[in-house]
Amino acid sequence: MTDGASQTWEARQRGDRPVVPVSCLTPKYAETEAVMVIYQNDSIFRLPGNGESKERCGGWVHPLSCPNYGQPTIEGKQHDRFVVQHSCHSPDCPICYESWASREAQRASDRIIQALELYRKAGINFGKVKHVVFSPPQDEAKRLIRTAEGFRNLKKQAIKIFKKGGVKAGAVIFHPFRQNDPREDNYNPDMPDMIWYLSPHFHVVGCGYLQKSDEFYDETGWIYNNIGRRETIKGTIKYTLTHCGIANGFQALTYFGAFSYNKVVIDEEIKIQEPVQCQVCGEYLHEFALIEKEESLEPDWKQDLGVYYHVVIKRTYKLKGLPKTESKVLNLEQRRLLE
Repeated sequence: MTDGASQTWEARQRGDRPVVPVSCLTPKYAETEAVMVIYQNDSIFRLPGNGESKERCGGWVHPLSCPNYGQPTIEGKQHDRFVVQHSCHSPDCPICYESWASREAQRASDRIIQALELYRKAGINFGKVKHVVFSPPQDEAKRLIRTAEGFRNLKKQAIKIFKKGGVKAGAVIFHPFRQNDPREDNYNPDMPDMIWYLSPHFHVVGCGYLQKSDEFYDETGWIYNNIGRRETIKGTIKYTLTHCGIANGFQALTYFGAFSYNKVVIDEEIKIQEPVQCQVCGEYLHEFALIEKEESLEPDWKQDLGVYYHVVIKRTYKLKGLPKTESKVLNLEQRRLLE
C-alpha cells in the first residue's frame, strides 16, 4: 500500500477529494475533530475545522485500485489502492477542511504557474517563487483584527508593505494565530502547550527581490522571514491554509501585484473526464464495488467496475493589459518542472 500522503496527492491532483488507506480497521469514515483551541481570542477570526460536518462527510464513495496491486516492484513500492471519500469542501468542516485546503491550493498553484509562464512569454521574469512570512507590529495588528473594517485596513497596509519589501506578485494568506509549541523559540511557558494564541502575520507565496531585512524593519516596523518553500507551490499553500484565519465575508487566499485578479484572468474553463493513474506504474486505476456490511460500507476488491474516470475542471488563464500570449493547461510533468 502506498503511504497516505502520496494517495492523497494523487486523488486530489485529479479530483480534489481526500483519500484514506484501506485497512481492516478502517471505519466508514474517520470521526476526527480538529483540536484547535484558541487562547483569549477577541478577533473576528477562527481556525479551519471547528464547525459542523454534514452526514455524508468522510463517507466512502469510490474504492480505487491499480490492476497491478499486490505485485512487488524492484524498488519495493506498492501500487496504489485507496478509497476516495466524500467531501463538502468547507473550511469549517472538521472532516473535510483539509480537502478544502488541498482544492484551493491546487487552483492557486495552477494559476501561479500559468501566470509565470505567460509573463515569461511576454518578456517578464519575476524570478523564483518564495514563501515569505510578514509580521506587523503586534499591538496595532491585534487591535485591528477585532473588526472587519479594521482587518481591511490592515490588509491594505500589508499589500503596500509587501510591495515595498520587493514582492512584485504573490498570493497572500492571513494567519491570526500561532501555536504555543515548546520546540519553538517563541514558546510561552505561561500558556498551555500547543494552544493557539493571537499573533497576526501574513504568509506570501510570491516572486520578487527582497529588500534587506534590517533596512526593511527600520523603514516599516514590520519583520519578514524568507523561509523558502515546501516541495511544491501547492504543498506550501495547502500547508498555510490548514491553519489560516477564517472570517465571514473574507477569502482565505487572495492575490496582489502582477498576480492580482485584474491582471491574471480566466481565459477558458472546461470540464473533462480523466482517468487516475497509479503513481508507481502509470496504469489507470479501476473502480471497485462498495458493499454494505454490518451497518457500514466496505470495498469489494473482487468486483472490478472498470477504469475510473473523474470529472476535472481545467482552467486556462491570460494576461490582461499585455500582448496576447499562448495560454494552455500544463500537464503534470510540466507543472513539476516549473515548481
